[in-house]
Amino acid sequence: MSLKLSALELERYRPRYTHISSLSDVAILPRWSFIQAKPEGEFVLAVFSNGSAEALTVWGRLGLEVRAVAELKAYGAQEGVRRATLLGYLYAVDPSSGRPVAVEDLERAVKEDPSSEMVRVGVFDMAELLVAGMEAIASGEPWGYRIRKAETLLRGELVTALPYAAVDSMLEARRFWERRVLPEGWNGAIIRVGDELYQARRQPRLTAGPTTARHVGEGAGRSA
Repeated sequence: MSLKLSALELERYRPRYTHISSLSDVAILPRWSFIQAKPEGEFVLAVFSNGSAEALTVWGRLGLEVRAVAELKAYGAQEGVRRATLLGYLYAVDPSSGRPVAVEDLERAVKEDPSSEMVRVGVFDMAELLVAGMEAIASGEPWGYRIRKAETLLRGELVTALPYAAVDSMLEARRFWERRVLPEGWNGAIIRVGDELYQARRQPRLTAGPTTARHVGEGAGRSA
């Protein structure tokens, strides 16, 4: 059964970041701030419902030939799960090291061998969750609560929540950057302060230098 996701829904859920050149551009608010690793890849809207699963990117609809989408279908078949809407990034990893690779390698993997375990979905948010016997979870809930609930569903290897941490200070944010983002090969990080979203990239180095910020959405057809 097709869930018939549309390009309009893809744009509705696409995150809008303020791009920053330094972590210090962000004012960390204790109890309201998170930092999360971000791969180089394409935004993906994924839905599983009553045993069906569908994933949509700017490249088009991804079918069950993509093993990560097949894994999503298995989540949708879990007892009591009626519907979940996940926001994430389609990305690829190096088969020997497991480190994220460039978007060109992702495109090649999707075209040449979509069943490859190189192709992953890294989830950064859950917009809704309907489970029988449980109060519905919607986008108005605190992000920390939503991502923890997403983690309870995502128990496979190809669709996982992207690494994150709650941070109460800039020191803690920089520690995550130095201990997770850089050594694990992520393209950058998403910083959440309340409802505000910021994106920091690996290059140039983000803990020093002049500060600039600009607000942009992730444009169609370009990796982010």
